[in-house]
Amino acid sequence: DKVLGVRGGYAGFYTDGWDPIALTPEVVSNIHHEGGTFLGSSRGGFDLSATVSFLRKHRVDQLYVIGGDGTHRGAFRIHEECMRLGVRVGVAGIPKTIDNDVDYIDRSF
Repeated sequence: DKVLGVRGGYAGFYTDGWDPIALTPEVVSNIHHEGGTFLGSSRGGFDLSATVSFLRKHRVDQLYVIGGDGTHRGAFRIHEECMRLGVRVGVAGIPKTIDNDVDYIDRSF
C-alpha cells in the first residue's frame, strides 16, 4: 500500500508530465517548513472520465480532497461517477479555503 499525491489539483489526474508523487515519510517529513503548497493546485473544471480512469489505473481505493466548495462539488461528482461505474473508491473531503466559502466552517487550517 502507498499514498500518492496528485500534483496540480484535479488537472493532475490527467495532465501529461504531472506524474503522481509517492508520499513516503521521507518525502513529507519536512514539508511543513515550506510555504505554499507542496503538490500545487488548480482552479476550474476537470475531466471526470479521465479522473476516474486514473483512479482505476492506479488502483486507488481512497481519495482525499482538500479544498473549498468547488473542490468538494468535484469530489461529489467523482463519487457519483465511481458509484455509477461500480468503481470502489471511498471519497472524503477535507475543508480548506482562502475564500471562506465552505458552509458551517468558521476557519480551516
